[in-house]
Amino acid sequence: MKKITFLIVIVSLLSSCSWFGNSKTEEALPIAISSGQVGEFKIGDKIGDIKLTNAQTMSSVDVPAGEGEIETRWFLKDNSLELLKFTESEDNTIREIEVLSPLYKTEKKIGTGSSLKKLLEVYEEITIWYTYVTDRFIADTPKLKNIQFNIDPEAFIGDRTSLYESDMIELTADQFAPDAKILTIRLY
Repeated sequence: MKKITFLIVIVSLLSSCSWFGNSKTEEALPIAISSGQVGEFKIGDKIGDIKLTNAQTMSSVDVPAGEGEIETRWFLKDNSLELLKFTESEDNTIREIEVLSPLYKTEKKIGTGSSLKKLLEVYEEITIWYTYVTDRFIADTPKLKNIQFNIDPEAFIGDRTSLYESDMIELTADQFAPDAKILTIRLY
């Protein structure tokens, strides 16, 4: 009897210390995406002030950004997992953030890898459109200012010839496959 009582006490202690997991902890795991901010990173923060934790690394690449212009893009990784991409402005601050990892989610649990269907269910007033300027299928809502959800182009099943009639073509959800996913999320 003493062994059983001892075992019950040990299991109770381990459970109270979250040894066996805790659903509250699991719910808190996604890192927040909100207007102008992803987790601790904000539009306007200095690139040089980014503090890396654990096994995080940063690397950069310079890309053409127009006639005679070059812009620097920074990639934040944790081990081999790509987390975020920052576009650097002329004053060495973050001008844009692109979410690459499903670890980051909006308050309504939408992140990379989420379905277009789920996005349409949880946010009202979604506008879906295509631009040949950046060759992207985008969904956005006035509820999330300066945030764009980039939809997998392979999921588009509509008429591609109509996409080049203007630099912004409005689309509907039925022009995408039922399993259409969000590839990245852009904050600007």
